[in-house]
Amino acid sequence: MAKTAKRISVFVIAGLALAAAVYSMIPQPEPPLSVRIAVSRTPLSSPFFIAEHQGYFAKAGLNVELEDVIGGHRSFQAMIDGNADLATSSDSVIMFNSFKRNDFSVLTTFVQSDNDIKFIGRRQSGNLSALDLKGRNIAVIKGSASEFFSHTYLMIEGIDRDEVNTVHIPPDKMMAALEQQQVAAISIWEPYAFKALESLQTDALIYQTEGLYNLTFNLLARKSYVSQHPEQVRRVITALQQAIRYLDEHPQESKQIIKAKLSLDDAFIDWIWPDYLFKLSLNQSLISTLESEARWAIESGAVDAQTVPDYRHFMDAGPLISVQPWASTL
Repeated sequence: MAKTAKRISVFVIAGLALAAAVYSMIPQPEPPLSVRIAVSRTPLSSPFFIAEHQGYFAKAGLNVELEDVIGGHRSFQAMIDGNADLATSSDSVIMFNSFKRNDFSVLTTFVQSDNDIKFIGRRQSGNLSALDLKGRNIAVIKGSASEFFSHTYLMIEGIDRDEVNTVHIPPDKMMAALEQQQVAAISIWEPYAFKALESLQTDALIYQTEGLYNLTFNLLARKSYVSQHPEQVRRVITALQQAIRYLDEHPQESKQIIKAKLSLDDAFIDWIWPDYLFKLSLNQSLISTLESEARWAIESGAVDAQTVPDYRHFMDAGPLISVQPWASTL
């Protein structure tokens, strides 16, 4: 009996050893890679919210922490301060910061809109045309697309930079400033533009600016982060690719997801959705836009520099090409 028990023990131990050896040969799932992304709280950032909601980040082997901020300028700053690994921002934020530093890269554009930023005034303030704004206060968000858009529109209308008083106000404070007549007009992006129009009702005056400026939102990272964490960057872009495909194939479901995420109503989503083109790209048109904005910044005195940066050095198409080769023409 003792010999039998001993033989059984030997077989059990041998079996366990064999099982352990076999198990060790089976590839084990890798733990997800952690990434922090500062995301501007706007429907322009929809691919990120869809990727989170639909689990595309998780499927790509990522543990993503999305930090919602108000404005691409704040998203950019979070990245530079080390509070985020990646960030979303408009092209004008890239332009303004390119005069200060060259330690960040543009990885991909993920959305475009020629009607996201709007110029809004009040009828009872006597603002019936752009010329009525001379000598008045105009609210902009400093160092952002709002500032570039405002100056571009006024210039086209024949109003010199010195003929208005530019006031720097955060986007979430602009509507109150306009309602209290602290400013005559605001240069503001969605959803704040819609909220202002909704609040002012018939007193609202929206200036005709559609098509004036093609806003892009882009994914950025510090160059050091891209070189040290190429796999995280590639996987984030992969998840965005899947999210954009979902946005294209399921527009109604996508709108409901964004509506819930940003606490928006159906009227606003239906108002803004046709203006958005979600697409991964990185091409010469972005460089041309940045160059035009930089020349304006120099000529208007918005920056102290006298030379337009070489934006080719800010583009890093490698990660995008590894996921979607045809998306870049650089």
